[in-house]
Amino acid sequence: MATLPDMQQASGVAMSTYRRVATDPDDPLDDQDPYSRQRHPPSSSHSSRWTSQRFVYSAAMVMLALVAATIVGLREERYFRTAHGRNQARVVVGPRRLGGLYRGCSSSEFVRELQLARIKDDGPSLHVNYTLPDSNELPPWPGFSFAMQACPDPHFFTRPEACDLLKSYGSLYIAGDSFMRHVWDALLLLLSGDLAGAVGRADAKADCRGEHLFNDRDLKNFSNTTPCRTGIYVTLDRLSSSLCDGEMPRGGLSSAYSDFPTSHFLSFLSSAPDDVRRRSPVLFYAGGVHFNYNITRTKLNYVQPIAELNRLFGPRLVPVWHGNHAPGDNIAAHYYQTQGRDSVKKYNQDVEDLLQQFGSEAPATEGAFRMLHFYNATEGGVSLCH
Repeated sequence: MATLPDMQQASGVAMSTYRRVATDPDDPLDDQDPYSRQRHPPSSSHSSRWTSQRFVYSAAMVMLALVAATIVGLREERYFRTAHGRNQARVVVGPRRLGGLYRGCSSSEFVRELQLARIKDDGPSLHVNYTLPDSNELPPWPGFSFAMQACPDPHFFTRPEACDLLKSYGSLYIAGDSFMRHVWDALLLLLSGDLAGAVGRADAKADCRGEHLFNDRDLKNFSNTTPCRTGIYVTLDRLSSSLCDGEMPRGGLSSAYSDFPTSHFLSFLSSAPDDVRRRSPVLFYAGGVHFNYNITRTKLNYVQPIAELNRLFGPRLVPVWHGNHAPGDNIAAHYYQTQGRDSVKKYNQDVEDLLQQFGSEAPATEGAFRMLHFYNATEGGVSLCH
């Protein structure tokens, strides 16, 4: 297996096996937040709130639950042996103090059941309070809006549990479009215990808490990005280590959406301590809306580069694709043909078919691709925050 420095030096050669599709400079989707069109409907001011909150807190919990389910029933000692040179073509994890938080389904079963989940009649995403919170304290968890039938619902991770789980892996790396950035925001809220905890700028915290944190564009002038977007932390080590018993998990965010940021990813991993580099990094990524759900660009710019990295990587990565959620009814008419329900459902299926070509049927413990389907779990909701 290649070492990280070797991979960085040879990344141009290793990645030359695929043809990258360049971002179109004339494509207006490439230089604006695609979700801004969904939040800014052509006629109704009320419907602009349809997606003003994100299906991100639940997505963050699902992310953690999948990571936890990946190692259920597997012995850590076996992974430690692989970390020292034996059977490097596997996922490697470290010890956990708070294991066994999600029981009942394997990671493969969990993924299948999530795809079938539906919103409950009393789901929080159907009954949304848009009032700005009075304080920055995290409110009580209202529960998931969707119900899983054959698997237990995802575990709601407390801060200590999330810290413990993430520290057992090498690093957490999140890349992709606005949806993934907001999943990152939600993780920061959980770890900080603060509704403005994702924002590093002190002068912006008052305006960037609660649902306002997820406003990427100035609602009075959509050409301007907000400090809630430009001021967020992009690495977990910016948070106080005291929040995770003196050691914050390694985590980083890349907002590159036109292709996978290979060089940045390798640089981020290579800067980790030796003991962290001996464990598998978790990679969560998603894209599509910025280039009108073009599956060819998805293959050449995202999936193929990651598959090539994982072929060379030891220990294996844990790569997970976040499927696109159900779109709102307030998409502007001229975008609906390419970004409406039929387009999103077709794209999600195309991505799943694509991932199967790159080994998604292999065991998760060997670094196989996984896809989290959120479409059915969000269809019909009036908010994407749950």
